[in-house]
Amino acid sequence: MYKGEVRKSIIRVMLIAIWAWLMHYFYIVEGQVDIFRMWMLIGFPFGIHRIRLWLIPRNFDLGGTVGVWAMNIFLGSIVGGFVVIGYISNMICNIIRVILRKLRQ
Repeated sequence: MYKGEVRKSIIRVMLIAIWAWLMHYFYIVEGQVDIFRMWMLIGFPFGIHRIRLWLIPRNFDLGGTVGVWAMNIFLGSIVGGFVVIGYISNMICNIIRVILRKLRQ
């Protein structure tokens, strides 16, 4: 039962680590890590699909439409950062659960 969940969690966190490694060129500024950029860039693919229907641009000109889409991307990236933290904490909890289950047997 837990074996599949742990495998899924580990694969998710490995994908997060690969994505963070690919994006590290963009969030390191002058040798320093910019936490806000890191949060946005790592969270973007995990949160943008959760936010796509929140703000729909209607009856706007080009500037308003671009502004609403920029807000969608910004909010999606922020939500995605929390999703990434949830995936990592879920993996840690699943691994602890499996270890405790093995120790009880």
